[in-house]
Amino acid sequence: KVWFLLTSCEQTGIRQYKEDARLFLFIKENFMLERTISRKVVEWLYGHGIIERSESNIYVYAYELLISSTISIFLILIASCVCGNIWYSLAFLLGFIPLRIYLGGYHASSHFNCYLAFLSVFLASVVLSYQIVATYGFRLITTCLLFIIAFLYAPVEAKNKRLPTEKKRKYRHISICLTGFDVILAAIDILPLSRFITIYYFSKWALIIFAVIPCLTRKFQRWTRFSFWGTVFKNQKKGEKMKKIIYWLSKLTCVVAM
Repeated sequence: KVWFLLTSCEQTGIRQYKEDARLFLFIKENFMLERTISRKVVEWLYGHGIIERSESNIYVYAYELLISSTISIFLILIASCVCGNIWYSLAFLLGFIPLRIYLGGYHASSHFNCYLAFLSVFLASVVLSYQIVATYGFRLITTCLLFIIAFLYAPVEAKNKRLPTEKKRKYRHISICLTGFDVILAAIDILPLSRFITIYYFSKWALIIFAVIPCLTRKFQRWTRFSFWGTVFKNQKKGEKMKKIIYWLSKLTCVVAM
C-alpha cells in the first residue's frame, strides 16, 4: 500500500509538472507582445499571398526580432530624452549596434530581460560620462581590448543563439575590421573631447562586458565539470582501495578460522 501511494504521488507530481510546463510554454508562445504582433503580420502577409505557408515560421521569428530591436531603440531614445539630450542615445547606439551585430556576446533569455540589460548599460554609460572623461589613453585601451576580443573570440556565441559556420567566418572578418577601424580612430585622435564621445566609448565597454560573459560562463562550466569528474575519479579510487582492504581482511579471517 505504501509503495502504491508513493508511486501514485510521484506520478501525480510528474503529471502536474508536465501540465505546468505546458501552461508556461502556452503563455510564452501566445502572450508575448512581440510574437503576437509578428504572427498577425505574417498571417496578413500569407492572407494576401505575399509569402508561402512553409515560410511562415521564419518570418514570425524575423519580425519578432525586428519588433524587439525597435522597442529597444525606442526605449533608449526615451531614456535619452529623460536624461536631457537626444544625442546621448545616438552616440551610444552608433558605438554599440554595428559591432554588436557581428561581435556577438551575451543574449538575454527573454525580450524583457534584453530591454532591461540594454537600458541599464545605456543609463550606466550616461551616468559614468559625468564622472569620467574619455582621454586618449582611455580610448586606446578600450579599442585595443575590443580588437583583441574580436580577433580571438569573434563571433562570441551565446548559449541561446548559435550561428552556422559560414556566418561565423563572415561575422569574424567584419568584427575584426570594425574594431580595427575603432583602434585607428582612437590612435589618430581626431574625435573631440566631449560627453557624447565618452558615451560612445562606454558603449564599447558594454560590448566588452557582453562578449566576456559567455566566455567566462563556458570556462566556469568546464571547470565545474572537470572538478566534478575529478571528485568522482578520486572517490572511485578510494572505493577500489577499500575493496582490496576488505578482500585481504576476509582472506586473513579465513586463514585464522582454519
